[in-house]
Amino acid sequence: MNLPCLNHFTRAFTLSEILIILGIMGVLSAITLPSFFENQTRNNCAYVIKSSILASNSLLEDAFAFGRTNLMNEAVERLTTIRNCSTVVTTDPQTNITTTTGLSATAGGCWNTTSQQALPTGVANAGVLLKNNAVILGFKPAVLSTDELIRFIIDANGVAGPNSVGVDQINLVTCTTTAFCQSNATMQTLSAQGYKVVPGQLLPASVSDLESVALYDRVFDSI
Repeated sequence: MNLPCLNHFTRAFTLSEILIILGIMGVLSAITLPSFFENQTRNNCAYVIKSSILASNSLLEDAFAFGRTNLMNEAVERLTTIRNCSTVVTTDPQTNITTTTGLSATAGGCWNTTSQQALPTGVANAGVLLKNNAVILGFKPAVLSTDELIRFIIDANGVAGPNSVGVDQINLVTCTTTAFCQSNATMQTLSAQGYKVVPGQLLPASVSDLESVALYDRVFDSI
């Protein structure tokens, strides 16, 4: 009985050839995997930042529209927070004794200046840590002026790295009234760049903050 298939033998890979292939695969993995994980980090942070901005926009727009000046109260009521960081100063009208309760963002565990960087100039040392580990700072216990420019910073993943503006952090700003939005120089510049400038709408802190602008435009598919 002729069995031609038995007359042919398949040549196996030698050990050296297998080692060469594994080496090539290792080199390719070393090249591609860091980029893959970096892109995953960027995409995850972008999603969290976008959802945090949208949630903040909603509560800020309502607060300014209805004259509610305690933004920390609004944040606690409207956001899914696990930690609220703000100091509240009260004075007893009977004794005239002033007391301070609560802890600031940096003292209360919402922001670590060693790992997350120092707070940007103008950002209130008050904010919230959300259940998704995002931090939003800038919510003031009281908006002191009707016409005010309020600065915020969002960190999508808290103390986890890279703690870099444009990746997992973004600097933002909003204005409180329509008239002020139209007259303020920062808002005028943003408006000229095509951004929708309205009270309570969080926007990149400045057109010169290129990292924040690029991240904002990316998460909202550009302006």
